[in-house]
Formats: sequence, C-alpha cells, structure tokens
Amino acid sequence: FRLPRSESLQEVHECVLWLPFSHFNILGKMCISENYVCFASLEGTQCKLIIPLREVVGVDTSGSGNKPLIIFTKGKRALRFSDVRDNDRLMAKLRLASGAVVSPQHSASREISEVSLSKSDSLEDYSEDQQISLKDSIRTVSTEALMTVFHPQDAENLEPKMLKEKMKEQSWNIHFEEYGRGVCMFRTKKTRDLVIRGIPENLRGELWLLFSGAVNDMATHPGYYNELVEES
Repeated sequence: FRLPRSESLQEVHECVLWLPFSHFNILGKMCISENYVCFASLEGTQCKLIIPLREVVGVDTSGSGNKPLIIFTKGKRALRFSDVRDNDRLMAKLRLASGAVVSPQHSASREISEVSLSKSDSLEDYSEDQQISLKDSIRTVSTEALMTVFHPQDAENLEPKMLKEKMKEQSWNIHFEEYGRGVCMFRTKKTRDLVIRGIPENLRGELWLLFSGAVNDMATHPGYYNELVEES
C-alpha cells in the first residue's frame, strides 16, 4: 500500500467491498494500522483501496441485513464493507481514531443511498445530480470519439503530441469520475493500465505523489520538506 514506514499493522479482517463502478461486491482483506484502513482484493490486481483516517468524516453500520460497515470520507463518498467480523467494535475504534461521528447530514445521505442501493445496487456518492451526470458522461463517451466529446473545436488544431496529451488527460478525467480522485480512489487494473500508457504533464505532479505514497509521507511529516529545502 506504500504507507509511511512508521505504520504498523493492527488488525486484518476478511470482508467484501462494494464496487459502485462494477455494481458487485468483491472479496478481500481489510488491513488496519494506526492511521489507515486499507483493502486489497484476494485477486490482488482487481482492486485496492487506501483510506487515511484523516480523510474520514463518519463511520456507521447500516441497520439492515448483515449491518455493513460504512466509512464516509471528505470527498462525499460512502465506502461499504460487508461481512466484517465484530463490526460494532470496529466502528467504535475507527470513530475514536479518526475523531469522526455520523452527522445528521451523513445519516440523511445514508438513507438516500440505501434506497438507491435497493433499486440499483449503487452506493457511492450522495449527490443524485452527480450520479446522473456520471451515467450520462459514461454513456456519451461509450458512443462517441473521445476528442469529439471533449474538444471538438480544438482537435484539428492540435499537434499530434499535444493531441495525445489531451487524450491521456481526458482518459484520466473519465477515470476520476468513475473510480474517484485522490488518496481514497479505487485503484484497479484500469488505473494500472493508464499509468503504463503514460501520465499527462498536467497530472504528473498529483499522480506521482499519490501512487508513490509521498502524499501520505507529507501528511505524516508536515513541513519536513520545507525544512530540508531551508537547510540546503
């Protein structure tokens, strides 16, 4: 998971994670350290997830079925883990470690999400408008050329190299819409394939920090880089 070296493994739980982009649950292991909750599918390349507790704003268990553990993050996302052993104790532990509670806003959002889940097996964003926008975007992209959708007026005027960069950038933007953006994004085989094809210049700084784990090192040691610069 490329976490800071100071992190030590505390608990491991076998569970299933709901994948909103695929509309099914995937079996894997939840690994908990002092400051992170991570998930890796048993088929390792299928899905990985890293949740820093600094990003957690709420933790709750659903009142229906097998009471899945739901982690709410700052990005307005609800990550649902089912079949977690002793999830009530785990919920209390994560709330304490992150300082998170379930606000009325998150409770209301959870109710909306559960209704949506029962109808379409989807539980990711609380915003209905965002879900509609995402579905429309995916449907459009699947039927039209990438550059025609996003830059119809500029495609003919771009040099081949710039055109390739723009296409890479738009591929990543579509990926962000589907899998999330930032440290809590779903990391899948598609993510790996995009990295192999090359990261566009505009996103290189952000994604290198993310995939190298440097973003977590910077959060663990705030100001350390600036101190090194000043000392040099």
